[in-house]
Amino acid sequence: MEKSKCSTLEKTAIILTCLAAAIGIAAFILPPPWQVHESVIKLIGEFIGLIAILFAWASVKRGMDVKLTHGKTSIDLNNPDGNEQKTDE
Repeated sequence: MEKSKCSTLEKTAIILTCLAAAIGIAAFILPPPWQVHESVIKLIGEFIGLIAILFAWASVKRGMDVKLTHGKTSIDLNNPDGNEQKTDE
């Protein structure tokens, strides 16, 4: 049996994605039905933001350049040598 190639970071992101989806589905099913409270929407948004940061971190660890942008805020994470290196692990 071959060992999984997913890193711990990727497994964490997959678990958080499933958790965010489960919370979203539960919000539609639980009373009052078809009404989602704004706090649930904010929680799902925070999960998605955390997942994006985890994947950005994993990309930087693999030597890729990363740029995160939201509105007027932008974060660039680059390699020290300035060259983008892609590795397939």
